[in-house]
Amino acid sequence: EGGVHDSCVGGCFATSLMIKEQEQIREYGRSYDIDEKRILPKSIKENYLKIDRLLKDIKIVDPAVGSGAFPVGMMNEIVKARSVLTVFFNESEWKNRTNYNFKRETIENSLYGVDIDSSAVDIAKLRFWLSLIVDESDITDIQPLPNLDHKIMCGNSLLEEFEGVKLFDEELLGEIPKDNSFELEPIDREEQKLNQELHEIYTGKKENKGRSKEIKRELEKLKRKRKKIVAGHKEEVPQLTLDKAFQKRRRESQRKLKELKRLQKLFFNEQSRESKRRYRSEIDQIEWELIEETLKEEGNEEAMERLEQYKKNKSKPFFLWKLYFSDVFQRENPGFDVVIANPPYIRVQTIEENIKKLYATKYSSAKGKYDLYILFSELGLNLLRLNGSLAYIMPNKFTTTQYGKEIRKILLKTSRIVEYIDFSDKGIFEGATNYPCIIVIQKQTQSSNLIHYSKIKTLSTTLISSLFISKHKEQFENEDLCYFRIEQNTLGNSSWLFVGKEIYNLITKLNDSTKYTKFKEFSDKIYEGLITGNNKLYFVSKKIIQECNIESELIKKLPKGKKVRKYFLEWDDYYVIYPYSFENGKTKLVDIEKYPNTEKYFLTHKAELEKREYLIKARKKWYEIWNPRTIDVFSQTKIITPNLSKENNFFLDEPISENDYFCLDHDCYGIILKDKNKNNYLYFLGILNSSITNFYIKNISPMFSGGYYKYHTQYVEKIPVPTQQSLNYKETIIKLVNQILSITKDADYLGNPEKQARAKELEKEIDKLVYKLYDLTPEEIDIVENFNKEK
Repeated sequence: EGGVHDSCVGGCFATSLMIKEQEQIREYGRSYDIDEKRILPKSIKENYLKIDRLLKDIKIVDPAVGSGAFPVGMMNEIVKARSVLTVFFNESEWKNRTNYNFKRETIENSLYGVDIDSSAVDIAKLRFWLSLIVDESDITDIQPLPNLDHKIMCGNSLLEEFEGVKLFDEELLGEIPKDNSFELEPIDREEQKLNQELHEIYTGKKENKGRSKEIKRELEKLKRKRKKIVAGHKEEVPQLTLDKAFQKRRRESQRKLKELKRLQKLFFNEQSRESKRRYRSEIDQIEWELIEETLKEEGNEEAMERLEQYKKNKSKPFFLWKLYFSDVFQRENPGFDVVIANPPYIRVQTIEENIKKLYATKYSSAKGKYDLYILFSELGLNLLRLNGSLAYIMPNKFTTTQYGKEIRKILLKTSRIVEYIDFSDKGIFEGATNYPCIIVIQKQTQSSNLIHYSKIKTLSTTLISSLFISKHKEQFENEDLCYFRIEQNTLGNSSWLFVGKEIYNLITKLNDSTKYTKFKEFSDKIYEGLITGNNKLYFVSKKIIQECNIESELIKKLPKGKKVRKYFLEWDDYYVIYPYSFENGKTKLVDIEKYPNTEKYFLTHKAELEKREYLIKARKKWYEIWNPRTIDVFSQTKIITPNLSKENNFFLDEPISENDYFCLDHDCYGIILKDKNKNNYLYFLGILNSSITNFYIKNISPMFSGGYYKYHTQYVEKIPVPTQQSLNYKETIIKLVNQILSITKDADYLGNPEKQARAKELEKEIDKLVYKLYDLTPEEIDIVENFNKEK
């Protein structure tokens, strides 16, 4: 799993430490991986016990653990850090502070993982086992491998219910008394040290000189201090007034949970096959008893019967976080310290309907055509304790897409975004079509902070060191990355703009509703092209039409999205078989039997067409198009744009006659204006093809594989248009657009460099007028043009 995984793990680790001890730990983090022999900062020496305790007890989970790369990476970071601290401990303790013991302690105390794939869970366990022994030269020091069944588990981590039924009542976890062991540990150590000194005095190894009396006084002070801490925490535990039945049930559940923890600890280190079998059986029995208690309380005996099939299964269609990992949630400030993952990228359309409905009831971010990584983001926040840290690798599209709107709201409301590393158009994972980012957040309501933003320019061997260097500067740029800090409160719910101050100020100006009106107000419709459900059968070449003798009434011209250019359409005899007519203002499905050649063509592929499940659910006929739109939107004058494009490419389609028009395929969007005057279309064609629009869209749309941006409705409708429009500028723009169209319509345009150069000159003239129309300063014009050059 390479450098990106390692850097993400390291980044998350550093963040989790910052949560614990802020400046001291940050200083420590900068030193431990540089030179273990150097003199560490004084703050580390003063806090080494606290740091070691925090590193030993930190709780980390990967809710989509896969092969276990992330938790193992975290383990290695923790081991490295604790190894450095060993120099502060007594030499007598060094023999126990080995890398092997650190690894085993980390696996037992700190690391958790869940995955829906049982094979992945098995691989993750194997990876943990191998990581324990890989660096050990003396095999005699190695203990038998631990049992990880209750550390790395199998289940659907997104659901805590079974078929919508609640399985575990988290109120049974009870009130958590404050953990005072952390405050008592320094007292324990000081007492141990003083008693050792007293022993040396009594045995004659050390001179007294009145020191024994001082030691006794200090021991008495420590005793009083201990008593005060213990008594204080007892007072802090709230006395709840609950009904007796529930109190009894809670006491019994807490007894079982305590026994569950004991058994899990025993099971982790047990090697006897018979004992392991017994422990596993007892653990399963307690877990199912707690589930059955909840179901009985809610009167869901029927669900208990359906659950029987999962009793012996490793994989379950749910995962009860607060039961299976009760030790994490049954403590003061419950939850994980760190959630780290590369969550799965799976579109919701591929998920079963009943599961989608369950997700919709559990996650407020389950809106629209979302991706599962969105739900994992919300889950991660839910699993974190207050001030806990989340670090994910995931597609950067969530910052601008419509389906990411809800998770953006949640993040801004509940989290402090610490760091955002944008890999832009750099392909990190082989075969993936998404561009990833690394986001590190801290769970808290504070949002008035500066986000460390890094945009990766090249994937090089010096990238990691550049990232470390950049954090100590206000802004930084080299051949690896561009780094700056951005205020979190400047991020909006509509989309997140991670841009420098100059670009941010210009975008803010263009979004000023007193000066600019959104293009949505001028458009009647902005619509996607045909969605057939089987494009290869409906979208055909002229050769297929001739061979099958398809009736001409059902054939419509169809431009491909990639053939739509700026002011020009490169149409190449591409068509759609469109089995609809337009009668009385309505689109009507034709009787296919009246078109025998087309019917024969469709019948040849009937089995394939009938596989379109959504048609069956919608009770549509087997030869229908899934979403045919309506003929009237195609037959009108319209502006066409590709749905994905490297730059703004808008073309004006004017049907010559009632039956001579372009339909649009799924790779195109059409725009119909409210004011259907041709000059109005020409004016907006100039605006849409301008450098301003190119600049604006690329700042609000996600980037896709190959450097393509979305020109979907949700982005095009947001394009700002000056509210006060100068008539002189408008008329001149219309005139220049007409001149361009008169050049691009020539048959030899694509093969004539002179005509292409002339069209470019006219585009520049339009840009100059548009800049004036938008009231841009010379500095703002430079920002737009420099941005477009870089893109």
